[in-house]
Amino acid sequence: MTTAFAASTIDFLDMAANQLRMADLMKAELGPIFSGLGLTLESFVVESVSLPEELQKMLDQRISMNMLGDMNRYMQFQAAQSLPIAGPMKAA
Repeated sequence: MTTAFAASTIDFLDMAANQLRMADLMKAELGPIFSGLGLTLESFVVESVSLPEELQKMLDQRISMNMLGDMNRYMQFQAAQSLPIAGPMKAA
């Protein structure tokens, strides 16, 4: 199945919108394998497409950068995101 996904030439971000097309590609790829076992693959359904958590985080950061456009603004955004992690600030 991984070869069918890779050969599909559908960008990962577009796969969710093309689930029917992906299902058709999977069915075409897997059909001969089932046939070799004396079975017929009647249908194949792609219910969801997801990345491993680590890659999803990287993709989310990349999308955030593209949405912000300005790297200085992105760095300010990242610094603001880290403030809750650093803990509450104490008055001097």
